[in-house]
Amino acid sequence: MATAAALKRLDAHLSEVYGRVDAERKARDAQRAWTPLVRLWDGDWNLRGVVGGALDMQCEWKYNEVGAAFITLPHDHHLAKWALDHRGRKTKNIHVTFDRALDGQDARWGGRCQSVTLVKNSDGTRHVELKFLHDLKELEHVLVWPNPFLPAGVQFPKAFALAGPLRTILKTTLLVNLMRLHGNMWQLPDDPLNPKTWGEGFTPWNWSIIVAPGSILLDDSQWGVVSSRMKNFMEVAAPSLDDAGLMITCRRWLRGDPKPKGWLGPMRQGQLVVDIEDKSGVFEQTAIGGTIFGGMVRTVTKMADNVVDDVVTVVANPTVPVEHAVSRFLGTHPRYPWVVFRDGEFTPVESGSWTWQPATVAQITAGGRSAPGVNSAVSMVTQLVGNLIGSIFLMPSAGGIVDTALKPLYEDVFLAFGSVKSPLRTMMAGWSYYHEGWAEGGETAWSFSGLVAMREAFYKTRAKDYATVAIRDGAPYIIGDMGRGHIWLGDRAGVLLEGMPGGYYPVLQMTQVTMVCSRDEPVKLTASFGDPRADQSPLARLFGQSKQFFEVLKELGVWA
Repeated sequence: MATAAALKRLDAHLSEVYGRVDAERKARDAQRAWTPLVRLWDGDWNLRGVVGGALDMQCEWKYNEVGAAFITLPHDHHLAKWALDHRGRKTKNIHVTFDRALDGQDARWGGRCQSVTLVKNSDGTRHVELKFLHDLKELEHVLVWPNPFLPAGVQFPKAFALAGPLRTILKTTLLVNLMRLHGNMWQLPDDPLNPKTWGEGFTPWNWSIIVAPGSILLDDSQWGVVSSRMKNFMEVAAPSLDDAGLMITCRRWLRGDPKPKGWLGPMRQGQLVVDIEDKSGVFEQTAIGGTIFGGMVRTVTKMADNVVDDVVTVVANPTVPVEHAVSRFLGTHPRYPWVVFRDGEFTPVESGSWTWQPATVAQITAGGRSAPGVNSAVSMVTQLVGNLIGSIFLMPSAGGIVDTALKPLYEDVFLAFGSVKSPLRTMMAGWSYYHEGWAEGGETAWSFSGLVAMREAFYKTRAKDYATVAIRDGAPYIIGDMGRGHIWLGDRAGVLLEGMPGGYYPVLQMTQVTMVCSRDEPVKLTASFGDPRADQSPLARLFGQSKQFFEVLKELGVWA
């Protein structure tokens, strides 16, 4: 009887657990079936209306790139009329937000309208097309001045330069230039008669763009250097984002949303919150591939002694992030990708391709200019010898004449070129292979920049194994942000197409998410995977900042 009672209690407990899990599954399915909340706002971020009855609409999130969106409305729609009547609007800009969840606690796409078009079709019907660009476009219109605290006419030093953990210095670079733009330090504010506008540089809660707070002490991102001489922020940030595997996030704050972590002051409706996140885990123990039999293999990639080949070491006892030990956790930790999309009869993979390319050249040559100091040393020796010999014939300045005559002959002759060969490639290729290639950008072979150029040339000509696929939502993994999905933009997952040999699959980053819905079709969420760092070598990530450091010195005028 005791056994029967225990079994009954166990059955009741399992039924309760199943009911709770089934209810949660149905709730998640219902959330995914929601029509996205799409709202149009004016230039001051006053709500003009919720978009309903659209013929079709689409938006796309892209990894460190500006995505696009469009909305097609009937020509007699009240929001279409408002958008077309630009002369009747007080503010001309039109903004849009797409919310994946009705409560706003999931992915949000925000952007500014680029065009409003009235179209007459051949059948006599009319519609209005609104096209938008993602808010990341805002950062392309923020210039990084050499000195943000001085007027444009007096910019000293010649270039802006900052070194430190890349997340912190990139956010600091953006912050000081936003302070310049909003602070009205050397020009009149937009409303000079309003005393409050004169101090906006010190009231970030009134800015149109703010930077999410962060701590330099807790910043474990790669160290590096950023520099600019009147470049826009995205141009300045792009090399560092690639080097450290960082992703810029842009999200509009609307009333009812939680404030960014660490933000103490008030916020303004429609403020753009910019943050930088590490979702790749490229500088940590992570997974670059796996098999369907053994799962993902946690590895660490190191550079071989010849500075050409890579050595991949398997981590025997990988650590599991604490987040994955929490019950009902949704998401992917950069150091512990776990989601695998498998192709088959019942599969979330809608389309895709897998590519293998063999390595090409076995030897790389670079150069063209002598190593720093070589030409100067030869010039000094030539002038010294010339002066000594000239002094015998009462011509103490003969060295300069001789040096001028011989300079075209000896300049860029010594240590001007360098060449490196990979023994591993020759062994794996066989006795017949492409012999030699040239490293673009390595003008000085015997320098950091030449080393980086040769290593990048080896990396670009390496054997490549990568896949590109498009998947659909909820089969079985949920695409969502802010704890509403298993995976989101920038997260990494394994991709296995049917027919790939040995059951091996690469681990790739989600590089694009597209949301589509129309009047006749339900909302559809698809994602694409690829390798945004496919042509970047580990050494380039390691020494790329050194190359950028010397570019800083050139911009400052202290290095020729």
